[in-house]
Amino acid sequence: MALKNILCYLIIDLNGESMKLSIVVPVYNVETTLENCLESIVSQTYRDIEIIIIDDGSFDKSTGISDSYANNCENVIVIHQRNSGVSAARNKGLSCVTGDFITFVDSDDTIDIDMYEVLISNFEADTDVVHCSYKRIENGETKNVGGSGEILIQNREEAIEYFLLGKRFTGSLWNKIVRKSIIEFIRFNETLVNNEDFLFFFQILNNAQTMKFIDICKYNYIVRQESATNTLNEVKKLKDSIYVCQYTYAHLTNQHLKQIAFNRLVSTESFLYQSLLQHKSSEKEVVRKHLKEYGKQSEQLNKRNKTILFGLLYMPHLYCTVHNIYGMLRKPNWDVN
Repeated sequence: MALKNILCYLIIDLNGESMKLSIVVPVYNVETTLENCLESIVSQTYRDIEIIIIDDGSFDKSTGISDSYANNCENVIVIHQRNSGVSAARNKGLSCVTGDFITFVDSDDTIDIDMYEVLISNFEADTDVVHCSYKRIENGETKNVGGSGEILIQNREEAIEYFLLGKRFTGSLWNKIVRKSIIEFIRFNETLVNNEDFLFFFQILNNAQTMKFIDICKYNYIVRQESATNTLNEVKKLKDSIYVCQYTYAHLTNQHLKQIAFNRLVSTESFLYQSLLQHKSSEKEVVRKHLKEYGKQSEQLNKRNKTILFGLLYMPHLYCTVHNIYGMLRKPNWDVN
């Protein structure tokens, strides 16, 4: 561990004002990746940071690793709690932050040494969110997701449209820095096991005025090998996604954005129906009724969803077969959401 060579101190910006960044790191049984993650954070070229580790009831060496960093670096804080899930851990971290800006890091990922220096330097007086693209690392192979070098400045409506369409940038939180005043009264929904990031960031965007996207790859997203999908978990995740889609639709007033959100809801509930069909669940009839109701709003549907609804409602088994084949052949979507 190279902590003895790290001086943890605060800096002041050129205007004499504090530009402190709070970094929340939820931790749960990640002993094999945690040290690399924390080392990449404490080694940042941007020095005005506090690192808040929330040890969410780990029972491996993660607790000891976290405590070691806190003992050796004065701007690292560790909070231990009973296992309550990643959203509860992030909420605990949010209750402790003291910085002007807030960000999150997943404890099995790493960040480039100058990530925060680059992002903080792009904040201006009217900027509420600055974010970047990322690198996807799987089985030792690295793929840049983005990386054109372009800087994109957007108002609220433009950013929400990109966000809902999954266009250009991901809805995850780990590659974003948010002004604390925007995030102060927003918390994670602890009942969700899926799309909690998406919902949280949507609420941020709804509060924000100006967003800046820096299309350079500074975050290192390391793909985790997941166990075989459990049917009940798959359905739960899809139901959570539907809840989030319903929330976004209900909390938009711009009609163009509402139409995009409606189509996102239809697509997500279509996925749920396919899953229920394949697992022969009795819930499928309830979802089928929803899809039939959506089909009556044809003027709101895009061409893709019109095709999906027709296939699922009138040729469900053929559609599912074709869709599965397409899924195996199509180019991967690297958006982690």
